[in-house]
Amino acid sequence: MKFSDELAKGPIANRRVTDVLFCIFFVLFLAGMLVCAVYGWVKGTPKILFLGWDSDQRGCGYSNATADYPYLYWPQYPD
Repeated sequence: MKFSDELAKGPIANRRVTDVLFCIFFVLFLAGMLVCAVYGWVKGTPKILFLGWDSDQRGCGYSNATADYPYLYWPQYPD
């Protein structure tokens, strides 16, 4: 019996799950990513992810040197 003959009468009736092991690994991976994200959020400073950074690598409006400049500025250097 060829594969096309098997499907001639509709979907295969005898179905089963074949990727249980992969599903377990994937759920463990997602749980690990969630743990890493929560740890980074709690122990880190997520505010700096949304900052603009100037050409001198200072967070705009974040440090004392840039407190008066809350917006990103890129100077235009001559070519």
